[in-house]
Amino acid sequence: MGDYDAPSRQTRLYVNGALVGRLDGVTLWQAATPGPFVIGASKWLGNRVDHFAGSVDDVRAYATALDEYEISRLHHTAALAGRD
Repeated sequence: MGDYDAPSRQTRLYVNGALVGRLDGVTLWQAATPGPFVIGASKWLGNRVDHFAGSVDDVRAYATALDEYEISRLHHTAALAGRD
């Protein structure tokens, strides 16, 4: 799982609920641009491009960055449900 925390300008990467990487000083990502929320493709000059060739499973979007405890809890809840 990855998350972006705009106030701290930090991106974090989690694997199996544990923090494995962090990048500071990340420039704001323009997620607030008008249009639909899309997973699996990019948009360039108004057209959908770079379509993901695989499948995507269990996508969630939150209005705020989750902390390490919340991410760990999400991972362990999924693992208990047999989705790990």
